[in-house]
Amino acid sequence: MSDSANIASRAGKSTTMGMWLNGQWPSLLTVMLFLYYLPSAAASAKTSSVSPEKHWSFVPIGPVNPPLVGNGQHSENPIDAFISTKLRELKIKQVDRASKVELVRRVTYDLTGLLPTTSDLKEFLADHSARAWDKVVDRLLASSAFGERWAQHWLDLAHYADSNGFELDADRPDAWRYRDWVISSFNNDMPYDRFITLQISGDESAPGDRAALIASGFARSGPREVVGGNIDPEVRRQNELVEATATVGSVVLGLTIGCARCHDHKFDPLPTTDYYSLEAFFAGTQLKDLPINDKSEKETFDREMELIHTRIKPLEEAKAKLEVPYRERILKQKEATLTAREREIRAKPKNERTPEEARLFEGISVALKVGWEEVAAAVAQNSVDHQKRESIKRQIYEIERHAPKPPPEAMAMIEESIARPETWVLKRGNIKNKRTIVDPRQTQDHVAKKCGSAAICPHAHPNETTHS
Repeated sequence: MSDSANIASRAGKSTTMGMWLNGQWPSLLTVMLFLYYLPSAAASAKTSSVSPEKHWSFVPIGPVNPPLVGNGQHSENPIDAFISTKLRELKIKQVDRASKVELVRRVTYDLTGLLPTTSDLKEFLADHSARAWDKVVDRLLASSAFGERWAQHWLDLAHYADSNGFELDADRPDAWRYRDWVISSFNNDMPYDRFITLQISGDESAPGDRAALIASGFARSGPREVVGGNIDPEVRRQNELVEATATVGSVVLGLTIGCARCHDHKFDPLPTTDYYSLEAFFAGTQLKDLPINDKSEKETFDREMELIHTRIKPLEEAKAKLEVPYRERILKQKEATLTAREREIRAKPKNERTPEEARLFEGISVALKVGWEEVAAAVAQNSVDHQKRESIKRQIYEIERHAPKPPPEAMAMIEESIARPETWVLKRGNIKNKRTIVDPRQTQDHVAKKCGSAAICPHAHPNETTHS
């Protein structure tokens, strides 16, 4: 079993959520409600002086008996019993019971993000049966709008976007497949353990399953810097791992583990080594756009694109021929600005250049490169050639805009090899300042042992094999 599959399996085996429903996995709606209210619980807890084994988020969930309401009876809903008790303690008068119109408006908006239709209101108001309310809720949960409404909260947690962000902000033409997968999961009431497992290790948990590949896009849905040439590949790779690690830590573990990337966490009992031990689970993963199309789809696309290229080729050649004299003139103007030393370096054979000269040669080559903007500006000075060039560009555009859509791909995070790259603890999170090597290990192994609860703090033995 690979690292990402290992952590997904452990997340799936935890019965923390299952304890709420007598050992049964809760619905995604239940989990989303838990995640929604979790930050307020964390904010209200004073954790800075609490020992790890007593930290609020590591304390096992135990059975709780709802208090009795004012008449000595159990409340219809146990949550209401706690609210009523607190209101009495604070001497706050409870508001009157909501009307049927208010109720149906609230539940419709909460579950679907939409207002009820006139026919929905009339139907509910006319229904005086004991199951009138249950029927409204069942209808809303069965609506496709339910998944669309509640999926948006999960997509926010995953940092989902239709583009990469940063200065280029390139489109992600296949990102919507992950969005729709999440919506479908909510509408089909996928069990939470399956929901998490597919997103963390879909390529290995369900090999050959296209939907599982799409689900694995969870940890790569956030911003991604893909600008070529002006960013250190090692820095870019580390940024990708940070995004995956921090997202999984906050969404699945409910911990702001990203705060421990540069220093020990100031509130949660998380040392920096825990952060990088979690990151090590993802060290062997790669962000890939994998084809999920049929062979016939690819063949049809290639055939149509070949026809497009055949039509464009003579136009591209005509455009290039028109630009030749302008490119040559711009290049000569740039070469005229070179110093004698720079000319000497350019004239020297490659195998005779010193390392310093090789570096300078690269810089000179970049400076002499003629960009399309320079060519366009130069051609624009000649009205005849400018009109010819613009006409050619228009013809190319008219052909290209009829090109077929590319075959579908999955924005996936996969492991192609069982070989695991080294993961280092970094000083202040700087990839250029490596300290010590760590292996994949779940956070707070020592806390787990003190808690004595595998459900809340599942832990791995330090020598446990993470590959099968």
